[in-house]
Amino acid sequence: MLYQKTGRERQMILIESKDNPRYKALLALKKARQAKKEQLMILEGPRPLMDLAAAGRLPRTLIFSQDDKGDRAARELLGPGGVFEGKMDPDQLIRLPAHLFRQASAHKTDQGVMALIHLPVRDLGDWLDRKLQDQDPCRILILESVQDPGNVGSLIRTADALGWQAVILMGDSASIYNPKTLAASMGSLLHMALFEVQGPVESLLEDLKARGIKLLGAALGGQALEEDWAYDKKLALMLGNEGKGLSDQALAAADGLLAIPMQGGVQSLNVAAAGAILLWEAIRNL
Repeated sequence: MLYQKTGRERQMILIESKDNPRYKALLALKKARQAKKEQLMILEGPRPLMDLAAAGRLPRTLIFSQDDKGDRAARELLGPGGVFEGKMDPDQLIRLPAHLFRQASAHKTDQGVMALIHLPVRDLGDWLDRKLQDQDPCRILILESVQDPGNVGSLIRTADALGWQAVILMGDSASIYNPKTLAASMGSLLHMALFEVQGPVESLLEDLKARGIKLLGAALGGQALEEDWAYDKKLALMLGNEGKGLSDQALAAADGLLAIPMQGGVQSLNVAAAGAILLWEAIRNL
């Protein structure tokens, strides 16, 4: 044992059976559909949880592995000076044997702690109504059928880092409730306005244009980046599927199509790399 347990930690609930209802409910959250239904996500690792606390939020449940890694994480989070010291009830604290913890983790190498956090489903129309009332820039990243959760998470993190306000997922994009999306975003899911939109692509894009938002799409046949392309205060950048790019409907709705000039015989970039360049260009030209 790495440190003296507090009274609350000694009262942690120990779950030792894979048939325990709470453990089975935890495993079910690894499926995006169930996580979205419950509006719960699994957040792993001490650092993302410290970021959660810094944002003034508490997890629904903290789950520690019954080993040295779990002890270390409990010390950092619950011990003297820990970000959750005295803030969690005993029934919100769970211990799992290492083998059960590994089965619940989305990482190849777990960090000894995971948490259940509330991630509500948000209404895009309400958010746009509020956001467009002010005169501040409204920058939205739209991902159409970007299927790799690693790419989706990376793009969400890049958009967050560069000050974009929202990310919209449409088509067959990987869900924000996919544990791998959360892992790749490294916690940025907690900071961004995120929306999963079902239904025809045309309906969403027509609504955005009716609100005065300029639509720009990334396409191999687009025009090279220009100095003034990003000056619109209301802007949505559309990125398409890893293999096929944007759909015909999205291309037709775009006010302009952009391409990144490339050299050295390279014809295209990974969607996360291309997106990072375009997202930066927009912010650089503010």
